[in-house]
Amino acid sequence: MSFLQPFSNGFPPPSPLKRATGEDGPLPSSNGRGASVGTEGEPRSAWLMAAAAQEQRRQAARPNPPGNDAAAGEPPLRFWTTDVNRTYLEAIAERESRGQPNHGYSARNGDALGRYQFLPSALVETKWFEPGVDSGLIPTERAAAFGVQSLEDWWRNAPAQEEAMRDFSRRNEEQAAKKGLWDRLGLVYQGRKGQIAITPAGIAAAVHREGAGGTRRYLDKLAKNGWDSKSAALDDHDLAVETRLREFQAVPYTPYTQELRDRLRTDPERDR
Repeated sequence: MSFLQPFSNGFPPPSPLKRATGEDGPLPSSNGRGASVGTEGEPRSAWLMAAAAQEQRRQAARPNPPGNDAAAGEPPLRFWTTDVNRTYLEAIAERESRGQPNHGYSARNGDALGRYQFLPSALVETKWFEPGVDSGLIPTERAAAFGVQSLEDWWRNAPAQEEAMRDFSRRNEEQAAKKGLWDRLGLVYQGRKGQIAITPAGIAAAVHREGAGGTRRYLDKLAKNGWDSKSAALDDHDLAVETRLREFQAVPYTPYTQELRDRLRTDPERDR
């Protein structure tokens, strides 16, 4: 029996796959009859609308973010809560900077900095810095707009970290498109710890961890192995991709690029 299955027309797929966080139960699937319009005025799939509604309920149930009287070392606001992907961002931070002070913004692990553990090379790729002499970095106008004059400044600037994460996520979506990763959306296959559904958040999280190229290599290996991870020859990088795909498969994710929004847009003609 093959575990490679398409979704009907929504994310995540029906049972036996479970919601990763255990909150609110499974996200409802769409019947695909027409596209809804989100608050940005852009057509969005019914799954994205359902995810947004669930996120609003979760946010309403949470305590308010700390105000200007926050404890020493705490930012005055939880800046990620202003992003459409706040649930996804919290899930990424939980894995990248778990248990670090200042909501993870002060995390440092070798060259990896901040709440989302950016390497300097990633900040160059997203045009926050340019390579300088002697391996130094020169801030761009993008960085200067946030008052960032050095890598140390960026590390101590929570809004800059969040804005860089948005830029990085947008770039990752573009790189994923170039590697054909979005073509695998909706597939369900056998992972080492159960079935895995390939979803937008899963791909985004995997690319954040191992890059679009590393994620593509993993998927190519699975395709050659009949989409069964248990008998595939996987290295540590492959297993890191699989872990991200599994852990993030039911996390809500709203695309940053129009191309991915278009891919997730409900097509009424497809289901007639």
